Amino acid sequence: MMSTDDRVGAYEADRSDGVEKIEATKRVKIVGVYFATWLFFNVIFNIYYKKVLNVFPYPWLTATLSLAAGSAIMLISWATKVAEAPNTDLEFWKSLFPIRSISKCLVGDRHFS
Repeated sequence: MMSTDDRVGAYEADRSDGVEKIEATKRVKIVGVYFATWLFFNVIFNIYYKKVLNVFPYPWLTATLSLAAGSAIMLISWATKVAEAPNTDLEFWKSLFPIRSISKCLVGDRHFS
């Protein structure tokens, strides 16, 4: 037979498992909403980008201007503390170097083949 303390402990354990499952379910739903939002805006961006390229057929210039505008918006938001700037160090930038090197090799291979 289980004592009263054992039953209370078992009840609390079952209850905490339920709370953890609910929290995990909430996290999954939030990630799903983020993904759906990203997908929606990605589709809208691609439609407008295609419309822009039909009128102004310079994809490199359009992409560069888009990147410059996005960078300016982020720099302003970091300067005004609207968004928190990411914390990076020298090790972070060093870790990106191999990726840059690989992408240069891949682009070079495509141009020569």
